[in-house]
Amino acid sequence: MFFRSVTLAFATMVVSASPQDHAIGLAFPLFDYPENTPQTYHLPSMSQSLELSKSFYQGTHYLIDKAFTNPKYAWLELAAELSFDLLSLYLPFGDSWLHEEWHRSVLAYHGIDSFNEIYLFRLFSPAISVSRVADVDLIGLKANHPADMIRLHAAGIEGQYAHLNGLAQERFFFDKNHYGRVFNLALAINSIFYVLLSTTQYADNLAADFLEEEGRDIGDRDFTGWDFTAWVYDLFRPEEPYQARGIHPSGVGINRYITTDDLTGKEIRFLRMQGALALLNLADPHLYGFNGIDQFEASWQWYARHLLTSFGYTVDITTLCKLNHYNLLLTLHNQANHHRYFPGLTLAVFELPLGGDAEGPGLVVDASAGISLQPANQRFHSTDYAGIYTVEARLRGYVTPMLGGFIAAGYKSAGWRMGYPTVEKMGRMSVGVSCSFNSSGASATRPE
Repeated sequence: MFFRSVTLAFATMVVSASPQDHAIGLAFPLFDYPENTPQTYHLPSMSQSLELSKSFYQGTHYLIDKAFTNPKYAWLELAAELSFDLLSLYLPFGDSWLHEEWHRSVLAYHGIDSFNEIYLFRLFSPAISVSRVADVDLIGLKANHPADMIRLHAAGIEGQYAHLNGLAQERFFFDKNHYGRVFNLALAINSIFYVLLSTTQYADNLAADFLEEEGRDIGDRDFTGWDFTAWVYDLFRPEEPYQARGIHPSGVGINRYITTDDLTGKEIRFLRMQGALALLNLADPHLYGFNGIDQFEASWQWYARHLLTSFGYTVDITTLCKLNHYNLLLTLHNQANHHRYFPGLTLAVFELPLGGDAEGPGLVVDASAGISLQPANQRFHSTDYAGIYTVEARLRGYVTPMLGGFIAAGYKSAGWRMGYPTVEKMGRMSVGVSCSFNSSGASATRPE
């Protein structure tokens, strides 16, 4: 979370773009089942926090663009973008907030209370915590839902990559959601560095500082410390009781923070391999301002995405295609645990018209279906496999050329799927509002 101040400057040197008119899309699910229901009440859900964060960045960058329309002040616009992107790390709805909210969504699904410390507004703090989590809740989660415990550690960075995926798709298909010159690449580099630094002395020293500062108050402690040392620890040891981590140095509660001293050589090597694989996330032309090529009477774009999962990891290769009036996506899921490779495939179509005309409001539908093999019981050391499938659809319409609403539903069988807070089978449904317009002010409900 705290690497963006370094990566912003690097991204500025790499990415440069001229301001231009483009479409702006804002959306928010008003109700998201089951997260917003009394049984597991949590607000915002994963999808709600993702849309809020996208709208926060898109809206602010839009205002910055509008404030600097004279080309001779381009350097001031760039300085404003950099300043905002850095400050946003410590504000609600920013990238750090999104990261922590995806952690909290997994906890909330299992009825565990928590607090996102972004709301304490500790500007330029080296890290943001999810606190006010009881040891007994973490003990129960590890004992009863070990796969979700592992998935919990990686959920934060998953939210950041879900953000990047959405940006790449919306920009390619609809010329929407341009986040200035630096945001996209900085977001990717920040996430990569977080994994790469996991096995360094810097990460161990930071954990030691937290242990010393937090004292005997369990409520002040982060739920996990450094995300990925905890992830690999529990990945290799799903059966180990949570309390086996030992007693906190203060003598009160469990020592939650895993350092390299707690890991075996095999675990450290595996985590370092994940750091190297994370560099594949830079294989995304959208990060560098390229928005596809025209070939075979169609437009094409692609990107690679490395993700940590409840059973190991996946390297997803996504191809985007605009063919005639169809917006198509195909993702090849290259999943692996300790022993085996597990393939998968997702197909999707976006904004398929169901009514209206090309110039006016109507109904459009997004639909996707996915199927893959994954390790039995989501175990890292399993040699058996199980099938998982996912189906999702969203129906959207506009009551005016700019303002509309949507209803969405989805279901997945038991297994890991990006954007779901559990590996258990799960159905979901949401309703919300959306707004779409050009940066020049015209409506953009049906981009051509």
